Amino acid sequence: MTSPIPPEFLKTLTAERGVSSTELEALSLVLTGKSTQDEIAQFLGITPIALRKRLGEVYRKFEIIGTGPGKLVELKQRLICAYQAYQTQSARRRDWGEAPDISVMYGRQEELERLKQWIVQDNSRLVAILGMAGIGKTTLAVNLAQDIEEEFEFIIWRSLRNPLPLDSLLADWLIALGNQAESDLPRDLNERLSLLRDYLSQHRCLLILDDVETIVRSGDRFGRYSPDYEDYGLLLRQIGETSHQSCLLLCSQETLRDIRRLETTRPSVHSLQLNPLPDDAARQILADNGLTGEEKWDSLIRDYQGNPLALKLVAATIQEYFNGDVVEFTNLQTILVDDIFRENLDRQFEKLSNLEKEIIQSLASQDKPLSLRTLQKNNSISFSELLEVLDSLRGRSLIEKTGGDGKKTSEPFFTLQPIIRKYVKTYKLNDL
Repeated sequence: MTSPIPPEFLKTLTAERGVSSTELEALSLVLTGKSTQDEIAQFLGITPIALRKRLGEVYRKFEIIGTGPGKLVELKQRLICAYQAYQTQSARRRDWGEAPDISVMYGRQEELERLKQWIVQDNSRLVAILGMAGIGKTTLAVNLAQDIEEEFEFIIWRSLRNPLPLDSLLADWLIALGNQAESDLPRDLNERLSLLRDYLSQHRCLLILDDVETIVRSGDRFGRYSPDYEDYGLLLRQIGETSHQSCLLLCSQETLRDIRRLETTRPSVHSLQLNPLPDDAARQILADNGLTGEEKWDSLIRDYQGNPLALKLVAATIQEYFNGDVVEFTNLQTILVDDIFRENLDRQFEKLSNLEKEIIQSLASQDKPLSLRTLQKNNSISFSELLEVLDSLRGRSLIEKTGGDGKKTSEPFFTLQPIIRKYVKTYKLNDL
């Protein structure tokens, strides 16, 4: 008869209780049930009394009281229960990687429920959360994953802030899913993709990729992969088009063209564009940051378009320099572009094509929405080119389509959010 507790687990568990190596040796032999305690004592070269003393120390360290053989029975039961709990936990592996610790999420309940519907109820295989910098994509993804984690055997969170070649990401995932060494993995990319598909079919997995916009090409229209990352298209197509029971959740400032294409042809692929926070959620941010001057809160929220990160950053400045009084700050009639927010926008603007930069400059030069015809006239390009550029800028979450100037017309109008207009005028106008 062998012990039902693997030696490595027993070693780890007893070490946590301060069990010595000689005490563990005695316990391991007793748990096998192969020999009597007198035979074990003789094997160890100690007296039966010394053996009982060692076992007594183990009972004491596990806080087992009483007398007689019942103590060993109780200890065995505790060890088996601990191992079974460990097995259950191991069967549901969680690797949160670089996921941030989110203490509170403002608003987004409707979006949260829609994502749950897609992933849990509809078994969607590929889902993207999209939106401009600071709008709350990562926060929403963290809360979603925590809410639905019991639905999945595996949850793995990774960020592409420092982008990885696809074969490296696949190796990382496969090691986490299969609990194996990288040397055991196939070298061929297609074989790694095939192995991943097998895991996604056999187990219910939630894979999360944050900061996906980093693998997108610069100087081109939206959603095209950089040369070193074109293989990611294979990943998205395989996950979106093949049958399995798992889900890949993406967070990106920019819509990937594969997502857009798959969404139109596959019912298990979805994207969610995050809009500005509702006013009540935005006001809660200001309240939680201790701001006063509530009569100007709505004005502040409009200036920063309900962007959670922008509101938190400006709130910190208002606290620092205006004692939290929003009225005093808004009297300056300025919009603050914090360094943190600026860095996010810098990375995004680096990707713009020359024609996109020209359209951004046209929109930034006006404080009102511009019509399609006005933009075409100001930039001397064809309507077909203009529509492609506007579609690209919207895919990058940088411009907004509006209802126009109040006139009865179906012609679309386009504008920039105030904080983006300020950023462009202050930092980018001479570069565009």
